[in-house]
Amino acid sequence: MPAAEAETALRNQLLGELQTRLSHYLTYPPLARQRGWEGTVLLELRIASDGQLDKVRVERSSGYAVLDHSALNSLSRLGYLAEASLWLNGRGMDMQLPVIYRLVEN
Repeated sequence: MPAAEAETALRNQLLGELQTRLSHYLTYPPLARQRGWEGTVLLELRIASDGQLDKVRVERSSGYAVLDHSALNSLSRLGYLAEASLWLNGRGMDMQLPVIYRLVEN
């Protein structure tokens, strides 16, 4: 597999794992739910060679501080990706992770 394809595959694998793990910690803030606030927070982070999540920050706001803070807090609870140390082969990787808040009507 060419290097660019391998890099894309690794990035997609890490992104999928982050999204899956984040879903266990992510909650919809009650205030945002009550007021019907929706949006996408784009988080930027670095996954260190040992799988630690580092330099986490909001790259693009959802437009609602409560959603932005919820996304940051949820990712901080995750802390690290144990498998990433095997996948990254001793190097770190910068990532962008979209966190989507959408209300579902019943």
